[in-house]
Amino acid sequence: MANLWKNKAEDRARMAITRLLTAKRKNGWTFGFENDIDFYGLCGCAEPNKLDLVMVMRVLSKMKDMGLSSINDFEATYLNIISEAKKLKKFQWTSFIPLNFASSDDIHFGQITLFGVTFRFHGADYVEKQIRKSDLDSLIERIRIATQWKLRDLPTCWLTCRTSNVDFFQSWKDIDLSLYALRSLIELSARAFTFKTSYPLFHPRFNLPFPLFVIGTSDTGRREFNYFRKLYDETMEKTFEINSNAWRVVINNARKLRRPLKDNSTELLLAHCLKAYSQSIDEIEENRCLLSLWQMAESLTLSQNFGGKTQEVCARLAGFSSIMKNVDSSMLMDALSVIADNRNEIVHAGKNSRVSQEMLNILQWVCNTGLLWFINNMRFFKTFNDLELYYQYRTKNESMIKSLKNIIGLIKKERKTNKLSSSK
Repeated sequence: MANLWKNKAEDRARMAITRLLTAKRKNGWTFGFENDIDFYGLCGCAEPNKLDLVMVMRVLSKMKDMGLSSINDFEATYLNIISEAKKLKKFQWTSFIPLNFASSDDIHFGQITLFGVTFRFHGADYVEKQIRKSDLDSLIERIRIATQWKLRDLPTCWLTCRTSNVDFFQSWKDIDLSLYALRSLIELSARAFTFKTSYPLFHPRFNLPFPLFVIGTSDTGRREFNYFRKLYDETMEKTFEINSNAWRVVINNARKLRRPLKDNSTELLLAHCLKAYSQSIDEIEENRCLLSLWQMAESLTLSQNFGGKTQEVCARLAGFSSIMKNVDSSMLMDALSVIADNRNEIVHAGKNSRVSQEMLNILQWVCNTGLLWFINNMRFFKTFNDLELYYQYRTKNESMIKSLKNIIGLIKKERKTNKLSSSK
């Protein structure tokens, strides 16, 4: 199976398979650096997105049970598991997600669709009808024990959505990006920017807390839950109120993002940007918040196309100054360069750089502006190349743009002429 392994990585993969099969016991593998390095090293020997830890464990476990040991056996078992997975029965899963969210003027939220996933808003009484109160109380208690969270009062607002998959873990993966997108859309649309001062210390930048957990029920009656690992504090249970004007903005933006996600699409890029944004505003430490926001900024500016050069990221971000009120592009570029230097000190020099809330305010404002711009102009960017062309030509002067229009007009005319000639 030539397309599974990276060039010249097959021998390393063979050795890792042998060691891991030797280390396998009846109850699995023992914890230890050696096994962990071999597991992830084997994933690294494969082409991108071909292997992950769960898949490697499944393949090796099956090989051990069947007495198989060669790299050819690994490849054949890998293909067999992929084939079997396609035949597995899928179940209907309903996810129940508590949201600290309310209306300040009696809005009927109804439902909202993002990236092919439809979320419906319900009250707590609806959830108790769908999940018996005794079952719900039991699930909440298990979450309290697992997380040590207080969870005193559950929110009165809940989201539900339905997906079809083989288990709850896979079902959650189907809605993950859409839920992060919903939270980010509410943050961006309702309060596009909230200025934060240096006090209080260690306080996250969000308005709407991200859900603490999700409960899943299958059509066979199975109950599951998943909780989100984060530092818990009292702000996680505060309710964010939204007014009808802000909610209309959320709905209007969501209409542009209804289509299901496809691999290598600009919609998928935006979904990952919205997730990174959502995660960044949960950070309580300034350095971590900066790194998370910068990650989103690099994705938005297609930094992989130019090797992640810091000054180019800054230049592309500074270009959004044209739609920011009273902001000078050159001064914004200078400010972003200072922020970027602090980021580089953390990442490349390993320094505990002093990041201020003012730096984060600037970077978050620019990121907010860029994300809303991307959402409002998605129709122009069918491919990554479209977005890259925009960034490349945005800074060209009027004379250059006019010349480009003339050249494109000439090319179209020549193609039309050639088409007519060839049809005769």
